[in-house]
Amino acid sequence: MCNVFAVAKKLCEARDWKISNLELQKMLYISQVLHIGIFGHHLFRGDFEAWDYGPVVPEVYRRFKIFGNKSVQEWAFPEINEECSDEENGFIAEVSKLLSDLKPFQLVNLTHRKGTAWEKVYVPGAKNTYISEDDMKKEYADVWQKKE
Repeated sequence: MCNVFAVAKKLCEARDWKISNLELQKMLYISQVLHIGIFGHHLFRGDFEAWDYGPVVPEVYRRFKIFGNKSVQEWAFPEINEECSDEENGFIAEVSKLLSDLKPFQLVNLTHRKGTAWEKVYVPGAKNTYISEDDMKKEYADVWQKKE
């Protein structure tokens, strides 16, 4: 299992460091949901909470909130002493490609769809509302795999 900041850094690198904290949060969430759905376990350690602007890993948000809506900068990352596996790196690269051209509002729309784990537990204005792994598994099955 990866360190959440290792995944965040790889997502930032994939976008050539042109990624806001909001976009990063959405990409982390989508990565986690897809990994849980496909592989049955977390990609990284880090809990999501249902905030007003969508799912958030609070420790990542707090680290990068200094950038506001500007791009997250590499110098702000903590030292990362653990590497992701080759399989995890491959998965992160695929998700990065899948999401690379999406605008912030498109990422928000993906994480705010009806049936998402965020939508299920979200309470306006509330923080500390945990999004469970079971809800993410259900989201993957009901939203991401849904046949239209």
